[in-house]
Amino acid sequence: MSSRRAAATFRRDVRTVVPGLHSARARATEAALRGQPWTEATVQRAMQVLRQEFSPISDLRASSAYRVQVLGNLLQRFWLETQGQALVTLEALLVPL
Repeated sequence: MSSRRAAATFRRDVRTVVPGLHSARARATEAALRGQPWTEATVQRAMQVLRQEFSPISDLRASSAYRVQVLGNLLQRFWLETQGQALVTLEALLVPL
């Protein structure tokens, strides 16, 4: 999804792709967003759907539970960015010693 296309209400053109999972489309998440206002409540519901839609594997790099959590967090981050929220990075949160 690009932030240019994020309007007040999703129409038929919403598309989500989950990287790292063979670029699988998140069709249930798309359905949860379609026709809904682009609000925090809508995003929270879509995050739940997205987290239930995929079952990533656990490996040496990350557990399945972590990957599922990140899926929803990426959607929330996109919403925050479309609302004008400044990008938050770990580096910005570091406190000098």
